[in-house]
Amino acid sequence: MRISDEADENEATRCSGGDDVAAAPAWGEESDNESTFESDPVRRAFDDLLKRLSNGEFPMDDNGAQAVKRDYRRYLTSKTEEAESNIMHTLAAVPVPNKEHHRWLVQFLVKQYPVLMEETDGHGRTPLCIAITRKKKAQVVVRSFWEALKDMDPDWFDKILAMKLDDTGHNCIHAAILRELPPIAITSLVQGAKQETLSAQDAKGRTPLHYAVEYSRCSGSRLAVVKELLARGDTALERFTIEPDCFSVFQHHNQTRLVRREEEDRENDAGRPESPGSAASDKELAAAASGGRAALASHEVGTRGRDRLDTSKSRDVSVGLPGSDRTIMSGATALKMASSDGRSGKPSAPPTPTEPSPGVLRRRATAERSRELRGKAAVHGSGSTVTAESVDAIRDELRMHYLRSTFGLRNHDMAIRFLFGPTTEFQIFFDFSKRPDAIQEAEFVESFDHIRFYDVLQYVSFNPVYLLPRPVRENSRFAHLMTKTQPRRGRGEMEFLARWLREKKVKRILKVIVDDDPDRPHSDEAIENSLKHFDVEILDWRKEDMCPGLLNRACKNLRRIYLKWSGNNTALRAWSEPEGLPMLKELKFVHLQVSQVRCSMHIETGCS
Repeated sequence: MRISDEADENEATRCSGGDDVAAAPAWGEESDNESTFESDPVRRAFDDLLKRLSNGEFPMDDNGAQAVKRDYRRYLTSKTEEAESNIMHTLAAVPVPNKEHHRWLVQFLVKQYPVLMEETDGHGRTPLCIAITRKKKAQVVVRSFWEALKDMDPDWFDKILAMKLDDTGHNCIHAAILRELPPIAITSLVQGAKQETLSAQDAKGRTPLHYAVEYSRCSGSRLAVVKELLARGDTALERFTIEPDCFSVFQHHNQTRLVRREEEDRENDAGRPESPGSAASDKELAAAASGGRAALASHEVGTRGRDRLDTSKSRDVSVGLPGSDRTIMSGATALKMASSDGRSGKPSAPPTPTEPSPGVLRRRATAERSRELRGKAAVHGSGSTVTAESVDAIRDELRMHYLRSTFGLRNHDMAIRFLFGPTTEFQIFFDFSKRPDAIQEAEFVESFDHIRFYDVLQYVSFNPVYLLPRPVRENSRFAHLMTKTQPRRGRGEMEFLARWLREKKVKRILKVIVDDDPDRPHSDEAIENSLKHFDVEILDWRKEDMCPGLLNRACKNLRRIYLKWSGNNTALRAWSEPEGLPMLKELKFVHLQVSQVRCSMHIETGCS
C-alpha cells in the first residue's frame, strides 16, 4: 500500500488549523454573541488583563507580579464559560503586541500556577498545543512557553509534551513537526522530551521521526532536527507504522521519496507541450534532416500513429506565409522565405503559432499549480528548500546512525528489517576471515559474483590473503612447474579486493578488519589505496606501528581505531603528536594492542 502525500498534507493541515479544516476558535473568536462576553466575568477579566499588559501597566518584576495577583487572583485559575479556556490557553492564542511582556507573564503564571499547563479547553487542547498550532507568530509564543518550562521539573515538562492532542494520537512533538515550526523551536521542545515521548506513535503508528524525514520536510535546515531526534529518541527507529505497510522510519522516508518522484514525473509529462498541427518532434526533424525516411517511418509507427506518418513521407515542409494560407514548399524555398520576403527582401513576420488544444492547456495549468504548491511546501524555517543534497543527507544520517548501533545495541537482522523490510536480496557485510588464504583472482570473482551488496556495508573482514599467479595452459611448456609454484604474497591483495568492492557498487564501509601478515604486511601506499574510497569509521588493520599520516589521508572521519603497537616509543610519539591522531577530528576511541613477544623482549632489554 502506497503512502499518499495528500493524506500527509491533510495531517499537517488538521494539526495546524489550516483553512481546509475548521479550526477550534481561539481567544476573541469564541462566539459572535456579545451577550456571552458580557455575562462571562472570567472572559472580561482576561480581556482586561491582556489590555493592561499590552499597555505596559505591569512592571516586569515582583511588583508587577504582585499587581497581577492582587487584581486577578480569583480569575487566574478559572475558565471561560463557552470555550472552557484558562488564562494560559488565552495567552497561547491571542496576538502578541509585545513579546517581552508576553514572555514575562507566561513565566510568572507557569511558576505560580503550573497546573494550568496541564488543563485542556473545550476542544481538548492544552495551552502548549494551541501555541504550537496557531497560524501566526507560533515561534514567538512557543519560545515564551519554552522559556517558562525549561527550568521546571524535567518529568513534568515531559508530561506536558507527551499529552495527546486529539484522536490523531499526536503529541506536542508530532504537532511541532507537522506545523513545520522553525528548526530551533522544534529542537528546543525535543530537548525537553524523554525517549518515550519522542518515540510515541500516533494512530497510524508514526513517530515524530517518521514525519520529520518525509521527503517534503527534508530541507537542509531540518537535518539538525533529525539529528536531535536521533540523539534523544533513538528508540523511534524500532517503531513501525500500522499494517499493512509496517514501515520503519527509513522505509517511510524512502516511500515518500518514491511517491514524490512519481508525482514529479507525471507533472513533467503533463507540462510538456505537444507539437502543434503536423509539426515534427525533435527526433523526427533530425531523421528528416539526415534523409532517414525509413527510420522516421519506423519511429512514427511506434509513437505517433498512421496519420502523422503520412505527413512525414515528404521532405517538404509547411510554413505560414504573410497574407496567405499554409503552403507546402521545398526545404530550400522554406529557408529563404523564413529569412526574407521573396519580393522585397525584407524580413517576414514570424509564423502564427497554432493554439494549443484545451486538453494541453489544462495539463499545463495543473503542472504549474503543482509546481507552485511544491515550491511553497519546500520552503522551511530559515528559507532553505528541499534539494537532492538535503534529502540524501537526511537519508544517510538515518541509515548510518542505525548501522553504527549494530556494533552495540542492535544486530544485523534488525538492520535488514530497518533498511529493507522482512527480506532483501542485498547483503550488508562481507566476511572473508574464515576463507582459504590462497586464491586466484578469477576464482574469487566468480565465487562471489552472485552477491549483491548494499552501497553501505556494516563491516568487511579479511584474513591474510594470498593471490595465486595466473594459471598456465596445460599444453604450455611451463605446466610442469605449476605444482612447484608457491602462493605469491604481494602488496596488492587488499587493493584488488577494494577494487572488487567498488565494482560491486559499495561506497561506504563502517568497519574494516584486516588480519595482516606480520612478516610481510601491506605497504602504507597499498593500505591507503585500499581504504581511501570508503569513508571508513572503525579501523582494525592489524599491522604494527601504523603510520598516522596514512590514517589522516585515508580515513579522515575515523571514530574508533585499533592500533597494534610493537613497543617502539617512536611510534607512540608519532601517534600522540599534533600532526598524528589529534588530526582525526571525529576520533573518539583508541584501542592499543601490545605485541606480547616484542614487548617482553623490549622490557628485558630495557631492564638489562
